Amino acid sequence: MTTRKTGSSLQLLGKITGTKAGTKQKKMNFINGLIWLYMCVWMVHGKVTQKDELKWNKGYSLPNLLEVTDQQKELSQWTLGDKVKLEEGRFVLTPGKNTKGSLWLKPEYSIKDAMTIEWTFRSFGFRGSTKGGLAFWLKQGNEADSTELFGGSSKKFNGLMILLRLDDKLGESVTAYLNDGTKDLDIESSPYFASCLFQYQDSMVPSTLRLTYNPLDNHLLKLQMDNRVCFQTRKVKFMGSSPFRIGTSAINDASKESFEILKMKLYDGVIEDSLIPNVNPMGQPRVVTKVINSQTGEESFREKMPFSDKEESITSNELFEKMNKLEGKIMANDIDPLLRKMNKIVENERELIQRLRPLLDLKKTAISDDSFQDFLSMNANLDRLIKEQEKIRQDAKLYGKQTKGHDEIFSKISVWLALLIFIMITLAYYMFRINQDIKKVKLL
Repeated sequence: MTTRKTGSSLQLLGKITGTKAGTKQKKMNFINGLIWLYMCVWMVHGKVTQKDELKWNKGYSLPNLLEVTDQQKELSQWTLGDKVKLEEGRFVLTPGKNTKGSLWLKPEYSIKDAMTIEWTFRSFGFRGSTKGGLAFWLKQGNEADSTELFGGSSKKFNGLMILLRLDDKLGESVTAYLNDGTKDLDIESSPYFASCLFQYQDSMVPSTLRLTYNPLDNHLLKLQMDNRVCFQTRKVKFMGSSPFRIGTSAINDASKESFEILKMKLYDGVIEDSLIPNVNPMGQPRVVTKVINSQTGEESFREKMPFSDKEESITSNELFEKMNKLEGKIMANDIDPLLRKMNKIVENERELIQRLRPLLDLKKTAISDDSFQDFLSMNANLDRLIKEQEKIRQDAKLYGKQTKGHDEIFSKISVWLALLIFIMITLAYYMFRINQDIKKVKLL
């Protein structure tokens, strides 16, 4: 009996020891999982520089969820909606099938100089087709809004929604929607202004979504997924008088997909990671579409971008074909009426010419008679003027000859007079010399 009791005691001790060892192993696995998860968060999220630390608005950011002990006190700035709960240092928005959850910042935020929002999130537990998704919000409106749109807002929201969901044709993607609150937003048909492909489902490593808005840089709106630029634009302006509500929401449809939020930081400015250049852009696959001509039945294949279904671009060949069709239709529909109008105009012109021809002939004959009489009188006047001009010319010649003879006589007389004057001067000189000589002789 003693031996049996000792054996049973040893078996019981072994079971207790095994149970304790299993419990310790589970705790170790849990702790190792948490350490691995937050090491991944640290690697993905990166380090905050001193300049970024000054811009960090801690009052509008989530605290360190691992250190939260009193949710009512430390999370008083946040509203937890539907099934969301805090587990093991992270918010689980969809803890089970057919669940939804949301996380909203209670105080509204006004954009002053610039803004940067960083969300660290993870999708875990499911990969495949689903109608669920994870949405990030920056909107204006009432806090008591409905949750029909991915568990976060009504379809008539006013603001920006960034949505992560799985498209049936293209796979996991990120799309950005704008709405002004006047019409319902339909995910299947409403246009989005930007998009990119991004794999997020069933990932052990968390991802970081960084949204930057800088009004001072010509209203730059930039979205980065794990430090890679998803899109950037300067055509969106958020400089309104109303502040914005910031939050996130998710719905998982009938799947076990668990959407989790690990961190959220808001900066009153542009941080250094927002300025990372787009060296390695997020790639976009090509989609081949078969096009069948409805008239000829001819099949052709066309390659296009995956997000060009709603606003499809037209190639040059398609544009040329459409221009040819348009030209043919114009020629077929408009040539006959134009010809009729032209023929009618020509007939009207002919009739007008026939009516004007008699009037023109009568006026032409009257003008010709008067012109002929004027021409005859002008001819007679010209003859008279020519005769008078000829007479004047003859008189001028005769007068020229007479004046020329007088000039010759006057020139000859002038020569003789000059010679006579020279002789008289010479004689006077000699007479003067003779008188002088006579006076000298008398004095002697």
